[in-house]
Amino acid sequence: MEKATAVDKALILLDLVGKLSQQDKVRVVDLVNASGFQRPTVHRLMMTLKEHNLVKQDDKGFVLGGKVLSLAAQAYSNMDIRRLAKPLMLKYSELTDLTIHLAILDGCEVVYIDKVESRHPIVLASGIGWRGKAHCTALGKALMAYADSKTQEACLNLDFEKKTELTILDPERLKQAWAEMKSQGYAIDDRENENEIRCVASAILDHTGSPVGGISISGTISQTSLETTQKNGELLAESCRSLSTELGYQA
Repeated sequence: MEKATAVDKALILLDLVGKLSQQDKVRVVDLVNASGFQRPTVHRLMMTLKEHNLVKQDDKGFVLGGKVLSLAAQAYSNMDIRRLAKPLMLKYSELTDLTIHLAILDGCEVVYIDKVESRHPIVLASGIGWRGKAHCTALGKALMAYADSKTQEACLNLDFEKKTELTILDPERLKQAWAEMKSQGYAIDDRENENEIRCVASAILDHTGSPVGGISISGTISQTSLETTQKNGELLAESCRSLSTELGYQA
């Protein structure tokens, strides 16, 4: 990257607050360490972001501010895929009593843009705006299977993060998972991202065959067996194919 401008640095800091605050409130020292920027620069830019309500601060640190939520709501309101996918999400929530997610692909990550909670007392730690790695999530594998070759190649060349003992770390095995996704219509994450979670996902394609979103069905291993997950995948794949057809996709 060319020399970062103040705007570049402010946006990098804002992105870091979003990522780091999923665990706890973010301190200036955390941002200095994560960004490599000088402390005075970080402090000055964070005060500017605070003035515009893009972050808010208390004695424990920073979190994202209300303006970010407002901008996100405006962006989401323009995403037709949320409106189109919602009936399917509600259908599978009722059918399976599991957690349903809708996500889009952003580089080598998936971003959740909608969620229907399960009625189970165990609630999955995910939400709108959550990001996951494409190599170890069902949604990531489902969407990457239809991504353009440049994106696929870039993601295959990354150092894969080992999330559990079952995480796929071999690029060739991941390519095989993409092929399986295209063949059977769904992808499974069987404890590859979190030790106790199973998930199945299918992609929604537009008229060009590009992935515009994906729907997943997730639950703990006590809530859904591998066999049930596969059966849900078959049903979900059929539904996502129908929705893709509505968007002009022709197999």
